[in-house]
Amino acid sequence: MGSLDKTKTFFFEFITLSSPRAILSVISFLFILVVIIPVDKLFLFPIRGINKYIYPFIFGRFFDCPTQGFLENCCPSCGLTRASSYLLHGNIKMACYHNPLIFLIIPLILVILGINLIKILKKKN
Repeated sequence: MGSLDKTKTFFFEFITLSSPRAILSVISFLFILVVIIPVDKLFLFPIRGINKYIYPFIFGRFFDCPTQGFLENCCPSCGLTRASSYLLHGNIKMACYHNPLIFLIIPLILVILGINLIKILKKKN
């Protein structure tokens, strides 16, 4: 297998989350990113630019997410990024305020990380 083929396979693996290594790496990177970035700076993520400049052309006005634009209402995942950031920064009250589902989502993500870590470790042995 050539170098280009290995690069394509590696890239495809991470984009599709098709291996335990990719799942572990991507979720860990996102956790680290949310921990490093202060909550009050989350609006600087590129997705906010899409919300601000693209959605008004599609829906006729500004919405925080496409679900809100299509359904005219917030979805159950609204506020999860802010809630996870607050929780990972130790502010439990604000995490609960933004989305109480975070207390179900974080343990679920940790279980997924653990399962994939076990798969990786078993593969090495």
